[in-house]
Amino acid sequence: MNTGADYEKLPELVTIFILSYDPFGENAMYYEAATVIKTHPHVPYSDGIRRIFLYTDGEIPKECSEDDQTLKNLLRYINESTGANVIDDNTRKLDDIVSNTKARKEIGIRYMKSWEIERKVREEGMAEGKKIGEKTGKLALIDELVGKGMITPEDAASVREEVSKETQGEDRS
Repeated sequence: MNTGADYEKLPELVTIFILSYDPFGENAMYYEAATVIKTHPHVPYSDGIRRIFLYTDGEIPKECSEDDQTLKNLLRYINESTGANVIDDNTRKLDDIVSNTKARKEIGIRYMKSWEIERKVREEGMAEGKKIGEKTGKLALIDELVGKGMITPEDAASVREEVSKETQGEDRS
């Protein structure tokens, strides 16, 4: 749809969230949210937006339809893409797509590159967090010693300066 189109002609928007946690705590597989007029909930209102939340471990209704069971099978496969969860035509088709995609060399290389990048960023973040934690711990200890009168504020300033030099030297390496 082009910008500037009449509001009445806009298509309905459906947003689907597939989640490994229960967003509403009711242990349901399917939740659908709609917009209401908060001050007058009895007044019908539709803004053309549907929000569907699918909880992969949620329970299907007691009186479920074949569609409910099909959706549950798909969610189980999405949550854990193993051969054991390929149990009907839909999950078989999805598994074929996933398997063929994984088998493509260029996809595998891209995946490995992104995985390597993510691992490196994680490791760098952990190292930086450790440095910050150590520095914060040393500075807190200095403040505690001053508070207990075990060292003078002048000595504390000198120790703080040493901790700062120590941290800057680590940053250069």
